Amino acid sequence: MANLPDGDEVAYVDGVFGQIVDRPDTVATIRTMWDTLLGEALPASVSVELIGKLVNEL
Repeated sequence: MANLPDGDEVAYVDGVFGQIVDRPDTVATIRTMWDTLLGEALPASVSVELIGKLVNEL
């Protein structure tokens, strides 16, 4: 996500080919998805601890 000097917001979407999205409705959808994922993500230290536990279970 990036805010341009003129106030517009754009998003970079990675896939097979990267794409810059500038349609306001699509950018708003991507922003909502991003914010939802951030709200569900574990803090980095907890993620590291969880990964360590899972590795030890293998």
